[in-house]
Amino acid sequence: MAARVLSEDTVGIGAVLRPLQQRLGQTVHLAVLDGDHATYTHKVDPGRAYRIATEVGMRLPLHATAAGLALLSCLPEQEAAALLDSMALTALTARTVTSRRALEKKLGVARADGYATDYEEHEQAICSLAVPVLDSEGYPVGAVSVSALTFLVSPEELRTFADDVRVAAADVARRL
Repeated sequence: MAARVLSEDTVGIGAVLRPLQQRLGQTVHLAVLDGDHATYTHKVDPGRAYRIATEVGMRLPLHATAAGLALLSCLPEQEAAALLDSMALTALTARTVTSRRALEKKLGVARADGYATDYEEHEQAICSLAVPVLDSEGYPVGAVSVSALTFLVSPEELRTFADDVRVAAADVARRL
């Protein structure tokens, strides 16, 4: 899987993420579950003077990021409960969800919608939307996310990215 994730050829993961980034004009990531975190394995930046300060290998808290929430929302119930039991729901911004009850509600919305969002929950001025990448058994093996600056993308506009990200996540799943 690592070889495919890091591939930059015309049939690898980059062949899915680059066109998604060009279509949406925002930063695109692929993240995988890494214990009680999500880890970025791939990133495609827009060609702008400003960039979101993320990098491949960066670990993210599951409870405060769209990628983490997308992964958590699709885990088997017992696995998700065990992870939630072990996680400290630390506030990273004033908008970070720190209550187990509120987090479970947010995960339910993500399950119903098929995608997760965070709007300044992990970092001020950053928003993201992520769709899980599911294997043939429905297990989340990754998440494709799009991240933007909040002064460029409203919560409503962020949600309009869902269909394109959903298509990309399904394409990534087929390539793994």
